[in-house]
Amino acid sequence: MSEDNRSPDDFSQQNAYTDAETYDAENQWADDDEFYLALAKEIGGPVLDVGCGTGRLTCAIAAAGLEITGFDLSPEMLARARSLAGGIEWIEGDGRSMHLGRRFRLILMTGHAFQHLLTVRDLHAFFERMREHLRHDGTLAFETRNYAAKTFGHSAKPTL
Repeated sequence: MSEDNRSPDDFSQQNAYTDAETYDAENQWADDDEFYLALAKEIGGPVLDVGCGTGRLTCAIAAAGLEITGFDLSPEMLARARSLAGGIEWIEGDGRSMHLGRRFRLILMTGHAFQHLLTVRDLHAFFERMREHLRHDGTLAFETRNYAAKTFGHSAKPTL
């Protein structure tokens, strides 16, 4: 199932995530995925994975027996997700303007997805949509990255 929930001022023209196979090769299962999978198992479904990309985490949560919906702006990423896993609802859209008409026990936004919310307006719109889609006793789990602490190459020390 696919819906188009993009706003007129979406990020489509800025979408750098068009090569889904390369993305998957460069972004393997890691400790953060383990954390979010354990969180989903603890909290239960239904789960909404905003910025699900090619569905690596989404598929693992579904394999754990939880109801989950994958939501992403990139049609290329979602096409790969659909080709890798059936039985999951994949929705194309913009998290700042989505109106899915239902609520979730857990909403996730992992990886670098939060870094695409560049303005205060973007942040307000995103959090308003999350409040609209989160159950009253639900959990929103997202992360931001500290690029100053990232290591590059073979360096053991963080570099910019």
